[in-house]
Amino acid sequence: LAFASYTFAQVKVSLTIQANVQNAQVYIDDNLAGYASPNLSLLIFPGTYTIRVVKNGYQEYRTTITAAATPITLFATLSGGAPQTPSTPPAPSTPSSPSTPPSPPPYTLPLPITIPEPGFQLSIDANIDGARVYIDNVYVGITPYRVTQYRGGHVIRISAPGYADYVESLYLYRSTVLNAYLSPLPVSYEIRLPDNLQLEWRTNNKYHDKFQAVQLYLDNKRLDSLRGELLPGLHTIAIDYYNLHLEDSFDIKPGQPVILQLGLGVKVY
Repeated sequence: LAFASYTFAQVKVSLTIQANVQNAQVYIDDNLAGYASPNLSLLIFPGTYTIRVVKNGYQEYRTTITAAATPITLFATLSGGAPQTPSTPPAPSTPSSPSTPPSPPPYTLPLPITIPEPGFQLSIDANIDGARVYIDNVYVGITPYRVTQYRGGHVIRISAPGYADYVESLYLYRSTVLNAYLSPLPVSYEIRLPDNLQLEWRTNNKYHDKFQAVQLYLDNKRLDSLRGELLPGLHTIAIDYYNLHLEDSFDIKPGQPVILQLGLGVKVY
């Protein structure tokens, strides 16, 4: 029980640093502990530490302290630089009793210093240049895209007109290359026939004539409607009218509905 009591007796000691200038940087064992504006108060474990108080244009203040159990107050006077607004003078310390030995100056450990983890290279490529890139629902740029990103989970979304969004969740723990493929969305089309064939097509379809004189084929599949949807790319359309057969090819771009005007050839609008 005595050992346990001694172990938990290692309590922290109060350290107060008062500087004669505003926003002076306070370093404890060369680690930035905070800013004296003009005072800085910390809690540290018992031990011996090197204290530095610095500010541009002033001569550095440096001292070594040993923290035991009694609170410590340091008065850091930085000489040089522009005149400062005088701070409130410290309260006079009460002289110790002749019978009480002076206690060593207290010192507190600096506040924990968080060192950010190094970032990792994230490269995003897609089959569509200029696609919009979103990381965690925030727009960041277009493909191809390069960024240094910190470790952790992220949601990547890539979007382009006429294509389905590409979405992927990943945990970044090393440099990563993401190759995204955006699938094109179907495009609506309308076929327009010459007036005489248009009328005959409508009449035959009205009465469900399977042997109608006007027959249309799209990519070798017979049509029963003049409207529909196609995936972007190269397609073939053909028309049979009695002994007449006309066939032509056309190209559909992503996200662009088209009108196919049939005659002696195909015009795409």
